Amino acid sequence: MPWSSYKKQIEAAATVNLWKEEQKAAALVTALRSAALERLQTLYDKNISKCSALTSALELRFGDEHLKQVFATQLKTRTQKVGEFLQEFAAYVKKWCV
Repeated sequence: MPWSSYKKQIEAAATVNLWKEEQKAAALVTALRSAALERLQTLYDKNISKCSALTSALELRFGDEHLKQVFATQLKTRTQKVGEFLQEFAAYVKKWCV
């Protein structure tokens, strides 16, 4: 599941349940698995109870904000390949523009 989905779930649960910062952090920590859970090892103990610190650390590692520039560059340089149908080329462009 993408990081953005986890983040949306936590935010929705926090809104419905009127969670404070510490409660959001606890819910996020208990929902993490694998590499995301291992990422917590790099944080100081005092930051584990701060949801904003957790989400920042996870965003840096698992977020896709940094990919926007990469995709934009790829789209600028992408041309239709020899033998590629126009529909295929259009589907590729549409996929990365949405």
